[in-house]
Amino acid sequence: METREEIVEKKPSVSKDGSIISKKVDKKGDTTTTITEVTKGGITSITTEVTKGNKVVKKTEDITEISAVIEKDETETGVAKEDTTPSSTKKTKVTNQDGSITDTTVSTKGKTTTIFQTVIRGDEKRTIVKVKEENKPVETREEIVEKKPSVSKDGSIISKKVDKKGDTTTTITEVTKGGITSITTEVTKGNKVVKKTEDITEISAVIEKDGTAKRTTVKKHGDTKTTVTEVTKDGKMYKTTEVTKGDKPVEKTEESTEKSTVVEKDGTSTTTTVTKKGDTTTKVTEVTKGDTTTTTTAISKDGKTITRVKTKSAHTETGGIKLQHVTEECQCDTVPHCQVDEELITVAVKGRCCPKLQCEKKRRTCGLVSRETFVKRKSCQSKVKLPGCGGLCASSYQYSSDGGWRSACGCCKPTQFRSHSVLLRCGDGSVVTETLSVPTVCSCAACK
Repeated sequence: METREEIVEKKPSVSKDGSIISKKVDKKGDTTTTITEVTKGGITSITTEVTKGNKVVKKTEDITEISAVIEKDETETGVAKEDTTPSSTKKTKVTNQDGSITDTTVSTKGKTTTIFQTVIRGDEKRTIVKVKEENKPVETREEIVEKKPSVSKDGSIISKKVDKKGDTTTTITEVTKGGITSITTEVTKGNKVVKKTEDITEISAVIEKDGTAKRTTVKKHGDTKTTVTEVTKDGKMYKTTEVTKGDKPVEKTEESTEKSTVVEKDGTSTTTTVTKKGDTTTKVTEVTKGDTTTTTTAISKDGKTITRVKTKSAHTETGGIKLQHVTEECQCDTVPHCQVDEELITVAVKGRCCPKLQCEKKRRTCGLVSRETFVKRKSCQSKVKLPGCGGLCASSYQYSSDGGWRSACGCCKPTQFRSHSVLLRCGDGSVVTETLSVPTVCSCAACK
């Protein structure tokens, strides 16, 4: 009696993260096919592996994602309308016998299908974009060929990218040697060169003894030269941009940027970025809580402030349909003027895109604040991101029953620590380890 085939199937199981996993093994002679299916939310991944003896001869992965996107926009009457066009995405990854990898993504929305296919073979990456609309034939919209950077005999690093759209071909060649990069862009239509440009970029960076980092970028395009100088110290960045044409100055701008992040006890993360450029100050506050991120951008100039509020949230509904994003973007020109001890609060109003803006007393926001800084040990140093404490704490000055005035000031201080190791690079190329004690919990305490 001859055994022609043996099939083993396992009942679906549920993993700790909620994924549903099923497996099927099919043996025919010395060939074994293993199919593993993993489903979570609206995404299903099917991996097929074919082995002959102990050698894997083929491996493919299919990913299917079913999603519905609801987008809101404002009509002339101010009533929001919804776009509930169903969409689906299927991804396939195939490892071929010659070692090349083919990635295919098929996205369908309504009656339009877009196919992205990328083939990686050796040092070449080729991407083809095709579109099929309703009853029309498949149309190739774009073909991109990229080659991995190669090193020439003189030490130059050369990379090349060719982008074809119809009869127009754009070839971009990038050559880097030392801190100088030359980018040549050539556009041809048919066999005729219609445009050719060359951009030269020179970058230099210096780290001073006090940890100040200075980076200078010089870009040359024809007779136009742009010099950008960035100086970073203690979480603050100062940027100067100078543009000259020939020997004549055209423009000079200066700006400064300060960024800080506070993580509260409930996991809410608040990142604040303040940028000053000329007489314009831009403050961007990004608050992330769970799956919802609210970004408030306040632009102040000539005594007037324009605030834009943008909210992004992701939800999972019953039936495994995942709403990839629900986005509302509003511009609010009327902004109340808040006192020093107040902050601007956004309150959502049903049926309105722009939320209600009101001033409220500043809350205690003491928490962990991450900033990039330089850690040095003799001739060794590195730029690392370390946690610290920052935020607001209550303070007061009041009359006491004992007949005198008393002040009470709260300071944001660390209450718990942990050891953290960082790698420092030395001038001779070696690496050493430095262990620091960094805060893990911050809270308001009496100032001393």
